[in-house]
Amino acid sequence: MVARLVADLGNPNALGEVVTGALCAQAGLKAASLNVRINLAAIDDNVLVAAYQKSLAALLPAKTTADELVASLNLSPV
Repeated sequence: MVARLVADLGNPNALGEVVTGALCAQAGLKAASLNVRINLAAIDDNVLVAAYQKSLAALLPAKTTADELVASLNLSPV
Protein backbone atom coordinates (compact mmCIF):
# COMPACT_ATOMS: atom_id res chain seq x y z
CA MET A 1 0.00 0.00 0.00
CA VAL A 2 1.26 3.46 -0.85
CA ALA A 3 0.40 4.72 2.63
CA ARG A 4 2.88 2.30 4.21
CA LEU A 5 5.64 3.45 1.87
CA VAL A 6 4.93 7.13 2.54
CA ALA A 7 4.74 6.51 6.30
CA ASP A 8 8.13 4.78 6.23
CA LEU A 9 9.96 7.06 3.81
CA GLY A 10 8.04 10.32 3.72
CA ASN A 11 7.98 13.43 5.85
CA PRO A 12 7.11 12.50 9.46
CA ASN A 13 5.06 15.69 9.70
CA ALA A 14 2.66 14.30 7.09
CA LEU A 15 1.95 11.11 9.03
CA GLY A 16 -1.53 12.26 10.06
CA GLU A 17 -2.47 12.79 6.43
CA VAL A 18 -1.04 9.41 5.47
CA VAL A 19 -3.10 7.62 8.11
CA THR A 20 -6.21 9.60 7.19
CA GLY A 21 -5.80 8.62 3.53
CA ALA A 22 -5.37 4.95 4.44
CA LEU A 23 -8.45 5.00 6.65
CA CYS A 24 -10.50 6.75 3.93
CA ALA A 25 -9.46 4.09 1.42
CA GLN A 26 -10.44 1.38 3.90
CA ALA A 27 -13.83 3.03 4.48
CA GLY A 28 -14.43 3.22 0.73
CA LEU A 29 -13.68 -0.47 0.32
CA LYS A 30 -16.00 -1.41 3.18
CA ALA A 31 -18.80 0.81 1.81
CA ALA A 32 -18.45 -0.65 -1.68
CA SER A 33 -18.52 -4.19 -0.30
CA LEU A 34 -21.70 -3.40 1.63
CA ASN A 35 -23.30 -2.14 -1.58
CA VAL A 36 -22.34 -5.36 -3.38
CA ARG A 37 -23.76 -7.50 -0.56
CA ILE A 38 -27.02 -5.54 -0.61
CA ASN A 39 -27.34 -5.98 -4.39
CA LEU A 40 -26.53 -9.70 -4.23
CA ALA A 41 -29.82 -10.19 -2.40
CA ALA A 42 -31.63 -9.31 -5.66
CA ILE A 43 -29.89 -12.03 -7.71
CA ASP A 44 -31.68 -15.38 -8.03
CA ASP A 45 -28.69 -17.33 -9.42
CA ASN A 46 -27.15 -18.93 -6.32
CA VAL A 47 -24.03 -20.04 -8.18
CA LEU A 48 -23.38 -16.49 -9.35
CA VAL A 49 -24.05 -15.09 -5.88
CA ALA A 50 -21.63 -17.59 -4.33
CA ALA A 51 -18.94 -16.64 -6.85
CA TYR A 52 -19.34 -12.95 -6.09
CA GLN A 53 -19.30 -13.63 -2.35
CA LYS A 54 -16.07 -15.59 -2.72
CA SER A 55 -14.48 -12.77 -4.72
CA LEU A 56 -15.64 -10.22 -2.19
CA ALA A 57 -14.23 -12.23 0.72
CA ALA A 58 -10.84 -12.33 -1.00
CA LEU A 59 -10.84 -8.53 -1.26
CA LEU A 60 -11.66 -7.95 2.40
CA PRO A 61 -8.94 -9.23 4.69
CA ALA A 62 -9.70 -9.43 8.40
CA LYS A 63 -6.90 -6.96 9.09
CA THR A 64 -6.16 -4.25 6.56
CA THR A 65 -2.99 -2.35 5.83
CA ALA A 66 -4.69 0.71 7.33
CA ASP A 67 -5.25 -1.17 10.60
CA GLU A 68 -1.63 -2.34 10.62
CA LEU A 69 -0.38 1.17 9.83
CA VAL A 70 -2.32 2.71 12.71
CA ALA A 71 -1.20 -0.05 15.10
CA SER A 72 2.45 0.43 14.11
CA LEU A 73 2.40 4.08 15.12
CA ASN A 74 2.38 3.19 18.81
CA LEU A 75 0.39 6.31 19.64
CA SER A 76 -0.49 7.02 23.23
CA PRO A 77 -4.21 6.64 24.00
CA VAL A 78 -6.23 9.84 24.08
